[in-house]
Amino acid sequence: MKIRQIEDNDPELYSLIAPLVMNPKVLKSNNNYPFKNFSGTVWYIAMEDSDISGFMPLKKNNTDPDTIDGLLDSITEDISADVILTALVHKRHINDFRRNHFSTIKELTNYDMMQYVLMKS
Repeated sequence: MKIRQIEDNDPELYSLIAPLVMNPKVLKSNNNYPFKNFSGTVWYIAMEDSDISGFMPLKKNNTDPDTIDGLLDSITEDISADVILTALVHKRHINDFRRNHFSTIKELTNYDMMQYVLMKS
């Protein structure tokens, strides 16, 4: 699996993720909540050959466990300073994030807000 990092304003972003974000099954798994892109977001896209197997947007502010692990590994390796990562995680992925050293800071109905604290000294 290869993980690509793409900035929010890269024209290639939409052509890569469109087959997933417009797929009714993927939307249903996201509780029919649309995926959004914000300025300053870096998208980590998991690829098997030319197929997209998953993605994770990361806005830096101070499905498959292997895909989630690969995405989180790539994100945490990319961080170069002390940082707290905060993620809004769907209930079905909470154990995957816990396995990757995230902790729940707030429980919501369908999601948990989770944090990963990284101190690189």
